[in-house]
Amino acid sequence: PNELILAPLSNAAIKYKSEDFRLVQMISINPLAMFARKDLPANNGDELVAYATKAAAAGKPLTYASVGPGSLYHLLGEHLSKLTGLPMTHVPYKGAAPAQQDLMAGEVEIFMTPYGKGQVQLVEDGKLRAPAVTSAERQALFSKVPTLNESKALKGFVFDTWAGYFVHKDTP
Repeated sequence: PNELILAPLSNAAIKYKSEDFRLVQMISINPLAMFARKDLPANNGDELVAYATKAAAAGKPLTYASVGPGSLYHLLGEHLSKLTGLPMTHVPYKGAAPAQQDLMAGEVEIFMTPYGKGQVQLVEDGKLRAPAVTSAERQALFSKVPTLNESKALKGFVFDTWAGYFVHKDTP
């Protein structure tokens, strides 16, 4: 989504449009998880919203990391804020690695991102928490982690990313 859709919408210097391309083959679907600092008191979407509500009332809005302004993960955080009606503070990073490092250090509270076995291991080791995944159904790697869609407060908050091979629309 960043390269094909968001970049041309957010940067006037980019001259291509998503409709200039056509999909040849989808190659992967990448589920996302919501990761949290290890001591965040939330084990699911409803507990997260309750925590964010309490934090906002205390004048300390929930902080969320992204891989940069205008990225999908920034927009997911903004969408979460709009859905809940709660103020949240965006903390942009230059990539997932520094965002994850600060999350583990407790500098930010949540980070929604694609994940793999490495992040699963960090959760199992107690270095991160995974309150939820953003897919429609629970994921095999995180079978005990609920979806945000299972919560009352965030029902319908379902997002995955996918990747594919694209060519110019006129390519035979």
